[in-house]
Amino acid sequence: MIPYGDMVQNYYRNLAKKAVKARSERLNRITDAQEAAEEVKLAKARLQKAFGKFPERCPLDPVVTGTVTRDGITCEKVIIQVRPGMHATMSVFRKEGTPADEKQPLVLQLCGHNANGKAAGNGQRLVF
Repeated sequence: MIPYGDMVQNYYRNLAKKAVKARSERLNRITDAQEAAEEVKLAKARLQKAFGKFPERCPLDPVVTGTVTRDGITCEKVIIQVRPGMHATMSVFRKEGTPADEKQPLVLQLCGHNANGKAAGNGQRLVF
């Protein structure tokens, strides 16, 4: 074991905790739509400062490549264009027989990076 081997990790963990607390306090002070819009504007500015200009929007051009139905849930396998010439895959889950244009609750699951990607067991159990 390395003495003080977790000092850097603890330092950043404490920075993150302080940032989360400050954000929570800031959001709890919002009382109307105008203040909420101002917070969104400030958040976008912070993101642009950290990561640079947002890419231009492009048509998503969704393509359904297949469907799977199990336990009353239909999963559509979809490819979308996220930037010109750059594509991403996604899975759209809805109750079996529900029209695609009908509004429904949404769960956004960000899969992260692992050996099985979106096919990882926990991700599948979340939906089915």
